[in-house]
Amino acid sequence: MRDSRIIREKAAPYFPKQNGVSERTNRTLIGQPEARLEESALRMEMWAEAVHLAVYLNNRSPTSALEEGLTPLQAWTGEALHVRKLIKFGTIGYKHIPKELRTKWEPNSQKCVFVGYGGTNLYRILIDNRIHVAPYLTWVQDPPKKQS
Repeated sequence: MRDSRIIREKAAPYFPKQNGVSERTNRTLIGQPEARLEESALRMEMWAEAVHLAVYLNNRSPTSALEEGLTPLQAWTGEALHVRKLIKFGTIGYKHIPKELRTKWEPNSQKCVFVGYGGTNLYRILIDNRIHVAPYLTWVQDPPKKQS
């Protein structure tokens, strides 16, 4: 941590006001996933994926704590941000199934739901209540709205 110029400071227990920046960050990282889950038709069991996406997006968003227009990811790695179209949490899409994994008469794609990013050019998707990581997906629509 010293090599990265990170300084550890202790705070008094049960006194969150003393650690305002961290408390605001935590509030943001909880508020964003709550809103995404409320808007999408996904179950509350997907809260961890929604938090994962919130952290991913926060690290790629400019902050006033850094030079103008600089993101935490740029400050940490020194690499310029590669802008790409963001995908809305809960968007329905299709994952391609390679020829080697199917017969001639089986479908060549499988329906999935976007739940986050899994790295460079990889997406975290929900298929049959399991999380998969896959590249090259086709997105077909905005997420369905939750029924009230």
